[in-house]
Amino acid sequence: MAVWFNSWTFLITATTIVSGCLAERAAFEAYLAYTPLMAGAVFPLAVHWAFNGWLSDIPCSFIDFAGGSTVHLLGGAAGLAAALLAGPRLGRFDEGRE
Repeated sequence: MAVWFNSWTFLITATTIVSGCLAERAAFEAYLAYTPLMAGAVFPLAVHWAFNGWLSDIPCSFIDFAGGSTVHLLGGAAGLAAALLAGPRLGRFDEGRE
């Protein structure tokens, strides 16, 4: 149960990184769409690669202490992709407004 809880907290952290990148740009339905996709397919695949897959087979080149780099790299990459798809915040940086 402890391993499951640890993995669950890292998954939640990765999805909240994406929600921070989408602040004021996405509707609630977007969160409902990407969270199951990330939880069911993207995150398990990345964790498998890091700890049991091809990244773990490379000698002395990938070291992930406690899953931190996997969580932040995955969350940041997904957040960047989502922010690029969503575009800029509307009305946030209009001319003449500070």
